[in-house]
Amino acid sequence: MLETSVGKEIKSLKSDLVLQLYRREGRFWEVVRQVRERWDIEPDTSFPPLSAQGGVQPASLTREPPPRSQSNEYTEWHDTHERWIKDLEFAARAAIPSSYIGEKFGPDWGSFVSNCVCFQPVVSGEWAAPKLREFADVGGPEALSLPLKPGKEYLGGPLMAVKAPIRVMSDPAEEARIEARYRDDVVRHIWEHYIKHSGVSLDEVLAEVHREHPEIEEERAEGQSRNRNSQTYWIKFDENVRAKDLLEYARMIMESQDQETRPSQGAPRVSRLECVECTELYLRHGWTLEQLAQYYRVSQDTIKRHIRIGRKVLGGS
Repeated sequence: MLETSVGKEIKSLKSDLVLQLYRREGRFWEVVRQVRERWDIEPDTSFPPLSAQGGVQPASLTREPPPRSQSNEYTEWHDTHERWIKDLEFAARAAIPSSYIGEKFGPDWGSFVSNCVCFQPVVSGEWAAPKLREFADVGGPEALSLPLKPGKEYLGGPLMAVKAPIRVMSDPAEEARIEARYRDDVVRHIWEHYIKHSGVSLDEVLAEVHREHPEIEEERAEGQSRNRNSQTYWIKFDENVRAKDLLEYARMIMESQDQETRPSQGAPRVSRLECVECTELYLRHGWTLEQLAQYYRVSQDTIKRHIRIGRKVLGGS
């Protein structure tokens, strides 16, 4: 699977949200608590089952709607389901940047937030039991691939990534030409059907509109200026582009940008969620440094550093 910077940011964000939920503090915890109260939900402290990967619903809402023949029950189910989704979106948008969610709230974040509402993360002292890190991995945006060609074999499976910065789009210049022709045809037919008989030419009509409404031309000029100065680069990948050259083209784009506008490439941030989980296992469940080092597959010095950070996050406990 390909790793993306947005994918790493989302993973880190989910980790922070689960930490808020575990510590019962922070904005996300507050909105989750409100949703629990509205739906009279007593969260389960067991780990979400595999079926919860696609999200869960309150006990008052069956997973599937009643048959359409039961019109009253069918309508009531959909009304209730819509309120549930709106509450999940309320919780999500209160704590998750809109750039990660998009304009439309989808099942990806809905699955993660619904698990957070219906389940309360805990740290079990059992070696094989899922803990905080696993809780943060349930639900949420999943890695996706581009549409696959039917019948084609993909050795090792298709390449996938979380929120890959790839956009499928038509030729914007051709789209602009099509829209321009459409507007010209509409204006011409309006003139022919409603104005031509008065003896006024189309050019005279357009000139009069511009004289009476100069703001139209001003807005057009401002919009064109903003668009031309946007400096958004897209690499068009077709039969004329060699795969081995794509990285070089990406480097060209990076070189054209100011250093200040480039994303930071600092050292990876230590997961506070992992540090808290590690500290709880050490303090509350009596795991030794050796056991923790084996469990997390790091050195004992790293475990000591995790515990120092975890103590600070937990308020020195």
